[in-house]
Amino acid sequence: MKGERIRCAALEYQDRVFEGRSHFFALRNFLLKFPELEEDEDILDKAIDEMVEGFVTSRGRFVSRDEGMDIARAAGQVVPGIDGAELQSEHLRAA
Repeated sequence: MKGERIRCAALEYQDRVFEGRSHFFALRNFLLKFPELEEDEDILDKAIDEMVEGFVTSRGRFVSRDEGMDIARAAGQVVPGIDGAELQSEHLRAA
């Protein structure tokens, strides 16, 4: 089996993972699951504050932005010229 790779951006909320091609789309998928949260801005803001941003790997693991950067670098997925420690979805090469 090949080494682990970053599959997509993700948000973790209350032990559930919501995936998307970017964190914006992961949030959209979260809101599709919990549309009632859009009706109360205070509750939505609290939920967003509790979310953890990260990535899902080819092995199905949710990882932090830091670990995601390590995995993406090792897999050759990071676009040239990116120096940061935290992975952003826009840092990933197009598949």
